[in-house]
Amino acid sequence: MTKIQPAISIAGADERLDQVAGLTDDFVQAGYRELWSSELTGSDAFAPLLAAAAGRPGLRLGTAVACVFTRSPGLLPGQALSLAEASADPVLVGVGASSRQIVTG
Repeated sequence: MTKIQPAISIAGADERLDQVAGLTDDFVQAGYRELWSSELTGSDAFAPLLAAAAGRPGLRLGTAVACVFTRSPGLLPGQALSLAEASADPVLVGVGASSRQIVTG
């Protein structure tokens, strides 16, 4: 039987990147072991996860949806590789077309 792991999303415009480390520590203290990010109104999906990964082994990290149309073909795998190198655990990278508002602004 698979054990359900609590997860939390750090996506949104309210979290500045310099606040992610403290928020991540709070999440870990509260028992969260998975941290997810997406591209809604704040930064890209990868930057908050890179900030969260620093010095925090044991976190499972993932992007909910990273838009393929706002990146060059080489940028998306490069960002995924950077995140994978920063994390002690495998990362999950969700990609998609996003929405017209995200792509065109």
